[in-house]
Amino acid sequence: MVWVDPAPPLRVGLAFEDLHAEVEGSWIKCHHLKKENIELARKNKALKKKLRERGDEMLLLWVLLLVVICIIVVLLW
Repeated sequence: MVWVDPAPPLRVGLAFEDLHAEVEGSWIKCHHLKKENIELARKNKALKKKLRERGDEMLLLWVLLLVVICIIVVLLW
């Protein structure tokens, strides 16, 4: 014995097709957003590295400037 459901009405079948298309579209959008998120994380990491390097350069510049000012003050005293 086998149970066979009757075919769903056309309207129900079309609703399922629309729902399936929306789910598939959501999966594709999710995939693109994940790729974009990975790319943004990579760029963020590179920018943080560059900012850290710039910070180190600025710190060195301020230290050198302070040393030069100290030397000038000592020489003028």
